Amino acid sequence: MKITNLEQDFIQLFIDVGISMGLDEVSSKIFALLYLEPKPICIEKIADKLEYGSTSIYNKIKFMSIAGFIKKSKQPGSKKIYFYLRKDVSNMFKEHLILGYKKRILPLKEKIPLIIEKYQKSKLSKSDEEKLIILKDYNKQLIKMESAMKEIIKIMEKV
Repeated sequence: MKITNLEQDFIQLFIDVGISMGLDEVSSKIFALLYLEPKPICIEKIADKLEYGSTSIYNKIKFMSIAGFIKKSKQPGSKKIYFYLRKDVSNMFKEHLILGYKKRILPLKEKIPLIIEKYQKSKLSKSDEEKLIILKDYNKQLIKMESAMKEIIKIMEKV
């Protein structure tokens, strides 16, 4: 099954954007193709359209599914596994921000002050004093970033 010109143009756009975000080319292609599919599609059709092996496609989708954007299902009377990419981009973006906040910002916000406190009253080498200053600045930036993320999340909740 050949991909259409529309699919190819969107896939190429997603490759360009995906790579700039750290996604590899194959994952970008899968994401774009799944986004355009109105109904769940099986691994074999994805592999056929993108001209990759089914195992390679499955491994990429398995990794991409961790974020929760790709849903897996079975069709009645079929042994094949089908995949569907959610189409609610604003909610996916909001969830991605919330996840990033919980998994990255909060742990740093909780632990960096403890590290600063631990070494602030210690006798440090000149090198470690400079590093502690850098760490304090990082903590200030982190607090600003947290505030900005909270504002963006509030805005996204209204979209």
